[in-house]
Amino acid sequence: MEFPKSPIAMRLEEGTKKPCVKCKWQIANPTDPSRGQCTVSRTNEGAIWQRMINDRYNMTCPKYDEGELSFRDHV
Repeated sequence: MEFPKSPIAMRLEEGTKKPCVKCKWQIANPTDPSRGQCTVSRTNEGAIWQRMINDRYNMTCPKYDEGELSFRDHV
């Protein structure tokens, strides 16, 4: 069985100004905060397609949203 690939390409950029750690689509790994999961992708049915982030401080992608999460994003 072949799995589909995400159209959003994550890339490693040392010292990026748009790291995953500041993006509203990421979720930190509870055991290793430098890693995490990206929830920006969705399947055709609308389910969240999670991708692993190996380095939240140096990874970025085209779907980066400026700024940190506000209180309203959590509500």
